[in-house]
Amino acid sequence: MRYEASYNGQTHVVDVERHEQLPNGAWVYVVTIDEVVHRVETSRPAHDVWSLLVNGVSLDAGVTQNGTNCDVEIVGVNHHVDITDPRKKNLTFGGLSSSGAVVTKMPGRIVRILVSTDDVVDKGQALIIVEAMKMENQLKASLPGVVSRICVTEGELVEANTTLMEIT
Repeated sequence: MRYEASYNGQTHVVDVERHEQLPNGAWVYVVTIDEVVHRVETSRPAHDVWSLLVNGVSLDAGVTQNGTNCDVEIVGVNHHVDITDPRKKNLTFGGLSSSGAVVTKMPGRIVRILVSTDDVVDKGQALIIVEAMKMENQLKASLPGVVSRICVTEGELVEANTTLMEIT
């Protein structure tokens, strides 16, 4: 799974791959941060505490998560990290095109259409639910308008850059 993690004004690409479960119940992950590979053994002795063995170095980390933000305390120092899942970022709209087309940036399956033709929609209103990479994502209107055309049906598989609907 690939993430973008922003910390101290810098964004890092983080790949996390679950590798194996050890006999003691701990999990081993291969974590790549900006192309530097780390072997990380993890266990979770409490809800908000992680015991980590990172490349042979033992650390305890207190983690508080609030949406996409995490506060991680290691050795008494608090680190604020913003985490973005690029799959969700790619499914959001950068706005309507000049023609008013609502276009998905990733392939997926149309789970549910939440509006009908001629519906008036507000900015931020959920329009459609698309399943991509086993995650359901609500796609929302980036501008107010009227749904003039719906180009897909529920259950349909769509490719990246498919026009889902048009808003005028």
